[in-house]
Amino acid sequence: MKQLRRLLLQIKCKRKGVYYKISKTLRLRKSISFIINKRDKNSILIGENVEIRALSYIELSGNLSIGNNSVIGFNNSIQCHGNLSIGNSVLIGPHVNIVTSTHHHGASIDLASSHLITGNVIIKDNAWIGAGVTIIKGVTIGQNSVVGANSLVNRNVPENTIYAGIPAKLIKNIN
Repeated sequence: MKQLRRLLLQIKCKRKGVYYKISKTLRLRKSISFIINKRDKNSILIGENVEIRALSYIELSGNLSIGNNSVIGFNNSIQCHGNLSIGNSVLIGPHVNIVTSTHHHGASIDLASSHLITGNVIIKDNAWIGAGVTIIKGVTIGQNSVVGANSLVNRNVPENTIYAGIPAKLIKNIN
């Protein structure tokens, strides 16, 4: 069954003209939605021993890269209209939202017809993202960092640190 889900993802990529490299060790659990919206040069690169758990939703009209040995927990929402890079050995807890875009806004702008402003989200190697975290565009989470549960990450998280809160703030450095 897992092989069938991986094959269906590959077929969906081919049909949409998306460049993909998906390892044979990718583990896709039940009820995962990949929505692929064709853009000029979309790509999906998924490393070895990656697991994406049940009820996760991934909308792609940008570029997605997931490094080796990473786990995306259950019931996550990833809206990848810009570029999302998830490093090696990253743990992403359940109910996490990662958004690489926003809308223009202001008094004279009709939000329903406004264009997306896209950006990048980079999660470096060995990072741990706790349950219920929201990460917005333009953020880099440093290597070996931890983001505490239910945090809103709207600015960069330096390497070897623990951040938590709304908005996320430095809790302590990791030695």
